[in-house]
Amino acid sequence: MLVKKTISESAGGSCYHLNYSLYWLFMELGFKCTLISGYLSRFDFDHMAVVVELEQPYLVDVGFGEFFFRRPIPLNGDVLKDMSGDYRVITDEIYPDRFLLQQRKKDRWRTRYSFDLKQRQLKDFEQTYRWLADNPNAYKANLMLRKHLKNGFISLYNNKLTIIEDDIVRRIQIPKHLVLIT
Repeated sequence: MLVKKTISESAGGSCYHLNYSLYWLFMELGFKCTLISGYLSRFDFDHMAVVVELEQPYLVDVGFGEFFFRRPIPLNGDVLKDMSGDYRVITDEIYPDRFLLQQRKKDRWRTRYSFDLKQRQLKDFEQTYRWLADNPNAYKANLMLRKHLKNGFISLYNNKLTIIEDDIVRRIQIPKHLVLIT
């Protein structure tokens, strides 16, 4: 159902829709990959992402609306420079079996979420998915849109429009009375 909604109906969706569809595609193409859960703030299953094995393991995540990196990030601490920022995955110093996805903001590394490499199943995310879908203060309270361009993207988050194209970043605050949220 998640793959059908995302691909056949071109509906987009949350990390559960987008990253599960990517995981399904990788599996169909014969890649060795792991569906993982990320911890943001509420639940251990409040984010879904994929780790794919190539010459080494890489984090792949196409379903996080606030930021987006276009290439896989190795789990060895190497920095990925992307048009939306610099990213790295490092081992958590407190919990060595967990990893931290970090993004550099103003010369400071900020943790976006933590995860481990435990293989998850779609059913593991069901309770959190239902909570987020039913909670009026979760996704439904925010307008989130993203359109990818050849050399960047356009992103709308509530009344904040961000345009990144050819490493040029433009941020525009839209007056709230002009934003149509139903």
